Amino acid sequence: MKNKNLKLKASTIIETLVASVIIILIFTIASLTLNNIFKGVVKNDVSKIENHLTKLMYLQQNEKFDLPYQEDFKDWEIYFYRETKHEVPFLIIEATNKTSKKNIQKLIIDVDS
Repeated sequence: MKNKNLKLKASTIIETLVASVIIILIFTIASLTLNNIFKGVVKNDVSKIENHLTKLMYLQQNEKFDLPYQEDFKDWEIYFYRETKHEVPFLIIEATNKTSKKNIQKLIIDVDS
């Protein structure tokens, strides 16, 4: 017995084009979103300046330079100086980004004073 009602349904070219456009839009929006996320991560990455500040703290502890100390490191202005707050001596290291004005400050109790 043969089935005479057996038909294959196919999509029209318009349906295929609409589906393709929807998929392309979704991928475009997703790629733009990921691009913005990655730009933010790269822009806010402070690992290089943190490593440089750690290096400066090490050098100062081993008396390789005198305080106050000032340096430019890439887009950062670095100041390293002594200050006393509430009769406690501190070593203060400040780094300010010239373009984004982001500021990093570290306070270290100066036990050598």
